[in-house]
Amino acid sequence: MVLRLGILIGVGGVSPSVFEPFADAIRRLRSPFRLFVSSGAFEPRIDKPTQQFISALEFSPPLGSLDFLSRHYLDDSHALTPLVSLTDGLRFIFEPIGLAVSSMNKLDGESDSTSIVTAFSDVTIRYSAGARAIGLDTLLPEAFALQSGASVLRNMQKPGAARVILNWVVRAYPQSVAAHETFADALAAAGDTLLADTEYARAIVLANAAGDSSVSGIHAKQRAMKQPASPPR
Repeated sequence: MVLRLGILIGVGGVSPSVFEPFADAIRRLRSPFRLFVSSGAFEPRIDKPTQQFISALEFSPPLGSLDFLSRHYLDDSHALTPLVSLTDGLRFIFEPIGLAVSSMNKLDGESDSTSIVTAFSDVTIRYSAGARAIGLDTLLPEAFALQSGASVLRNMQKPGAARVILNWVVRAYPQSVAAHETFADALAAAGDTLLADTEYARAIVLANAAGDSSVSGIHAKQRAMKQPASPPR
């Protein structure tokens, strides 16, 4: 199965006999489809047919789940439109699952644990809905979720909120060494050394099975956590 996420097209020199059936075919697509079309006012051979194509596509509503965006760059020539079109087009096509800008980016050291957990929950819900809309796996990617939890723990110094986020990560990605290790870090920071010990042990088992070189570092954390604190002098 080929998933149609979207296309960036140039239709310079194309006659109506070509782009009108093409527009009609796009309108009839039933599968998720995102389309970005652009042209510059100073590239007339491309601009005129592109605007005709856009008009043909906008003439009647799509039958399926087409998301369509066009951009008309009034100050750009043919040498410049590809630069801005690439950025704008890719941002539009992948906007439903974009994670570069999210509610997590608005957090800082002043954010409380409730706000942090709520922001993470909002991201998982938005990503799931966006991925479903374009036919992708709805599970928030491990790298983003793990980085979010680690940042909350180490940069924001909020082990309670980090514990909630990282608990989600280990449930979503139970075979991830890094997820169990970082979850254990959050548990230890929150004072739950018993559960932290269990999570370090799980990370060690997974690391050994995968031949992961991080196993020695995980062992060191586990041992350090178990050592009694030095009495004050």
